[in-house]
Amino acid sequence: DEPLSNLDAKLRVQVRAEIKDLQQRMRTTMIYVTHDQVEAMTLGDRVAVLDRGIVQQVAEPNELYEKPANAFVAGFIGNPPMNLFAASAETDGPSVALRIGEQMLHVARRNEPLPRQVTAGVRPEAISLAGDTSEALQTIVEHVEYLGHETLAYLRIGNDDKAPRLVARFSGMQHFDKDQALRVQPDAKRIYFFDDQGKALAPG
Repeated sequence: DEPLSNLDAKLRVQVRAEIKDLQQRMRTTMIYVTHDQVEAMTLGDRVAVLDRGIVQQVAEPNELYEKPANAFVAGFIGNPPMNLFAASAETDGPSVALRIGEQMLHVARRNEPLPRQVTAGVRPEAISLAGDTSEALQTIVEHVEYLGHETLAYLRIGNDDKAPRLVARFSGMQHFDKDQALRVQPDAKRIYFFDDQGKALAPG
């Protein structure tokens, strides 16, 4: 139960690898309790995600990340976690447009209809800088984290202070200024949808 919580970051990585090696050599089942999702995702063969004592999903780490059962799991797994925001779905046959704040975004064609009001989700790495001619969300840069191998941009969708926020992950060191206008494009095929109870809706 939280065996690494009092270790510094470098030692935590080392001991985590030793625990994984120990478990594999002993070929025995271990139950590991942690609030650190990196530990859960790297050590676990199957991970149970709990919210207020209730199991939300039990799955392999990659399934938790790629196929979250509900909005809680989607917003919990990942660092930064999945961007989640309220949206209105406007359907024209199989084509769907999302109204996010005051902006519209067309998403991949769907066979399954969407309810009018949904929670839409997109991972930070599924957001790219938009070209001049491509459809995009108009955002404002609020904060930037330069991490060497990647840049995390914290963005506001529109000028309104109450507008939805999202985090975008860009490869390498990319320079952005605070309050800079930035056009970004979520991958239309990698947008998740959840109903008003938070349950994941079937893809496609």
